Amino acid sequence: MKMALKKNTRAAVLSGALVVTLIATVVSGREKPGSELIVPASERAAAQVATQPAALVADEDLDLDKLQRAKKDDSIGELFTRDAEPAQQAIAGAAGTPAKPAEPAFPFQYLGRMVDQGKVSVFLTKGDEPIVAAPGQSLEQYRLDAVSDTTVSFTDVNTGARKVLQIAAQN
Repeated sequence: MKMALKKNTRAAVLSGALVVTLIATVVSGREKPGSELIVPASERAAAQVATQPAALVADEDLDLDKLQRAKKDDSIGELFTRDAEPAQQAIAGAAGTPAKPAEPAFPFQYLGRMVDQGKVSVFLTKGDEPIVAAPGQSLEQYRLDAVSDTTVSFTDVNTGARKVLQIAAQN
């Protein structure tokens, strides 16, 4: 009997709260609108135009062509290169002196090295092609000169330019 009374009391409290909420909703909906006037959008726009400076109001006077940036023919060199040669070429080209032709990208990437009975071999890749080379060996237009703990040195046979691949030292 005590449980039935608790259930009835709980139901009565919830019902009372529901009734109070409904009454509050109806009463608040009957309030008179405030002193704010509802103004059509066209009248609001006219009121805003009247308060703005004349320079902002006259759309006909606005020349959008003045907002366009003039295009220049100057080309911008590669900004994030490791060496300064491309930047120097761009400066030389802008100064009117002919710049030397751009060298092709170095085709080899370092994979690792092996020392077998005092002879060093280097594992490289050219694209997807694996290559095993030793100092003194020619690889297309490059000659492998030396291998150290931190570098692999090459010489371009055609131009004599030296290229160095930096490698991580072993612990």
